[in-house]
Amino acid sequence: MKIWYELTKPQKIVIGIVFLMLVPLMPELAIVVDFGGLEMIVAFALLNAEPFLMWLKRRYDTVKQWGEIAGSAMSQSALAKPRVFLVSGVFCSVAMVLTGSVVLSLAFILPSVVGNGVLV
Repeated sequence: MKIWYELTKPQKIVIGIVFLMLVPLMPELAIVVDFGGLEMIVAFALLNAEPFLMWLKRRYDTVKQWGEIAGSAMSQSALAKPRVFLVSGVFCSVAMVLTGSVVLSLAFILPSVVGNGVLV
């Protein structure tokens, strides 16, 4: 790693901003900078980033699991069946032609799903 004096001005500014953002989260970095310098700050920040990365991975896995559940529910719903989808499309198209309102035509999706979901 380069020493502080070899860094360019933009590099020093970026490192300073990152350091200032990390200090409220990890106040011990202020002491580490006095004893070890820039290399110690980077190593210490990476060492302390592991719990955050594990938390982030757990959240990602949870959201991924929710997405799989939602996808499975959608693929097994009544609207995913071709007959129900055809009837819903016809209802929406007729309502759109007769009323000219998108909101009113979309209101026909729910009755067609409920009505045809019982029949399928």
